[in-house]
Amino acid sequence: MTRVSNLGYPRLGEQREWKHLIESYWAAKISKEALEKEARALRLSFLQKQADAGVDLIPVGDFSLYDHILDLSVQFGIIPKRFSDQDVDLDLYFALARGNKDNVASSMKKWFNTNYHYIVPEWTKKRPQLTNSRLLDLYKEARQVVGDRAKPVLTGPITFVALSSGVTAFTAAVKRLLPLYKQVFTELVEAGATYIQVDEPIFVTDEGADYLEAAKAVYGYFAKQVPEAKLVFQTCFEALIDAEELSDIPVAAFGLDFVHGLEENLEAVKAGLFKDKEVFAGVVDGRNVWESDFQETSKLLEVLADNTASLVVQPSCSLLHVPVTTKNETDLDPGLKNGLAFADEKLEEIKLLAEHLDGVANPRYDEHVAAYDALPAAAFRNV
Repeated sequence: MTRVSNLGYPRLGEQREWKHLIESYWAAKISKEALEKEARALRLSFLQKQADAGVDLIPVGDFSLYDHILDLSVQFGIIPKRFSDQDVDLDLYFALARGNKDNVASSMKKWFNTNYHYIVPEWTKKRPQLTNSRLLDLYKEARQVVGDRAKPVLTGPITFVALSSGVTAFTAAVKRLLPLYKQVFTELVEAGATYIQVDEPIFVTDEGADYLEAAKAVYGYFAKQVPEAKLVFQTCFEALIDAEELSDIPVAAFGLDFVHGLEENLEAVKAGLFKDKEVFAGVVDGRNVWESDFQETSKLLEVLADNTASLVVQPSCSLLHVPVTTKNETDLDPGLKNGLAFADEKLEEIKLLAEHLDGVANPRYDEHVAAYDALPAAAFRNV
């Protein structure tokens, strides 16, 4: 059976619980212990929702108290010099994001071509080191809820360094991180992780062309040092910058965007570059709020299945970029509501598409096609 995967789930919560929780902590209305307890409850509820939706590979590590890049910076001990006298704890974490009475915050920058902004890592001469076991702890926690469907997620070393400031020698900076990634991967595998999603979206940009040799070296290192780790080389937002070169790097699977990078990525697949590869196909748009065209997407999946060794169906990117669910949109025109797909609805979409590819009949698939076909004539369009 065709499996389905998710790249990331919205942090906000159906009723903006995440935002209210963190703001309450900042206002000193709740304790650190209360923040951590409630954040854990949110994380686990998100995992359970995805499990209930039939997702086979559920992201772990996508949840954050502020920003996933900031999480990685703190985990690797990449702390700006002006904060070097502070303990590496939750107060420092939020100070890096928001500043404090003594120091300004780290800068924010747009996350590729999305509206999300990340906290820019600031490198110093201090050598990176692991300061916590965050991802391992989250993975162990997730396994108690969703078992081996838990899939650890983290940004890859090349993208992480490329997005950093203060890096004077790119190759040297990446090499300093490799033993840390190796330890993280090793611990995750020993804890039972099957796939590990390594996000490398820098390789859909023109800048990515400068890092092709780095990709071969880095992922060659991981293949040699942690051969048991099944890494998914995940890209999104556009097409892979050089599929011919990158398709040969030694990873277990490739995650490709067949929405915003459709033409080029599909051409690469049809050319046979991934015929012996497992491909995680991003066929449901993770960045807009509209339903997918099931008929066209199903045709695409058939082509992909015929030209790859194995296929997993997923959104084109993390669902962080869309609202949580349409179920609370009670005041919308029915035609409009039926044409919307937020995070929860997109999870249903990928499941229905995978089932259809396997020849499983589900009335929800036909209902979706009918709703999509009715959207152009919906009453709200004529208001």
